[in-house]
Amino acid sequence: MRETVFHGAVGGRKRSAALIIFLVLIGVAAMAFPSFYFGMMQGSRSLPFTFSGPIMGTEFNVTIAEIEPGTDLAQLQMGVGKVLQDVVDKMSNYERESEISRFNRSTSLEWQPVSENTALVVREALRIAKRTEGAFDPTVAPLVALWNFGPEANSQSRLPSEQEVTFVKKETGYTNLNARDSPPTLRKDLANIKVDLSGIAKGYGVDQAYEFLQENGAVSFLVEIGGEVRTKGKKANGESWRIGIEQPNDNARSLQRTIMLNDAALATSGDYRNFYERNGKRYSHTIDPRDGHPVEHQLASVTVIDSTTMRADAYATAMMVLGPQEGLTWAEQHDLAVLMLIREGNDSYREESSSAFKEKTSVSSQEDSIP
Repeated sequence: MRETVFHGAVGGRKRSAALIIFLVLIGVAAMAFPSFYFGMMQGSRSLPFTFSGPIMGTEFNVTIAEIEPGTDLAQLQMGVGKVLQDVVDKMSNYERESEISRFNRSTSLEWQPVSENTALVVREALRIAKRTEGAFDPTVAPLVALWNFGPEANSQSRLPSEQEVTFVKKETGYTNLNARDSPPTLRKDLANIKVDLSGIAKGYGVDQAYEFLQENGAVSFLVEIGGEVRTKGKKANGESWRIGIEQPNDNARSLQRTIMLNDAALATSGDYRNFYERNGKRYSHTIDPRDGHPVEHQLASVTVIDSTTMRADAYATAMMVLGPQEGLTWAEQHDLAVLMLIREGNDSYREESSSAFKEKTSVSSQEDSIP
């Protein structure tokens, strides 16, 4: 008798497949607002000012520690909501009339107009895909669905055959997708190519909210969406923003380590809350676009620090595909700041990090110790 055990969401609008980072905001009283409709904030508008809400199948959190004189906190809150919703309206595969959904339905091989923002994100996705030699691939969605992950997943599906993997893989490949910025357009080389920006759009959303806040009077703040974080300045008490990295346990939550993050972006990706087991074998939701199969290495989670959350988001996904050995080698060769948590059995993990990660976190620690 076949036995299947699912972990994580298997259908509908799921929470982020990447592991969710704890925000260790020591000294900051965080207020939670699970139902956020871009309306007026109730209660005190004193600093630090914190608000949150649902977006992209997960949640966003914003903490503002310092503002320029005369800045309207309610307008900042309203503006962040509009900025994030704009990203969803353009790039979400769950929104039928988003630019990406319309492009995916089309079988035309001609250039198709999109917004400047969508063209920018697709171009960056293609750049990172080329740089990682396909470890990150914005066209991998059909393979993810084939292995019974994503919004149409269900517990009754069988494992695909090798013939099916080979067939579906022929309808993927970042080299079959083109983007240009003048005019902003996308084009397919294969009619059935589908674009999925879930591995980069959350990070882009964080960057967009960051830029809006920076341009409209926020001086020091933190923006987070489902584990992707970007900070500016420091907390209200002058300390660095402290980001807790979750230990990648399947059934419990605990803190692995804390990172001080100043004027930088961070993204974490993991596979331990979105997988299923079939006859004792674990199948990860992380699909290697290069061979069409779920990854089988022991890498449980990856954290990447970069100057933008969009890049950190995509590189974290790529590192999860490459695995501990190939990924760490790539990170060293490309000066990427990476922390890896590698399974060693019985809920124990080994940390491996790149030289760039050690340097960035060491500098943050030294800055925070200055009186």
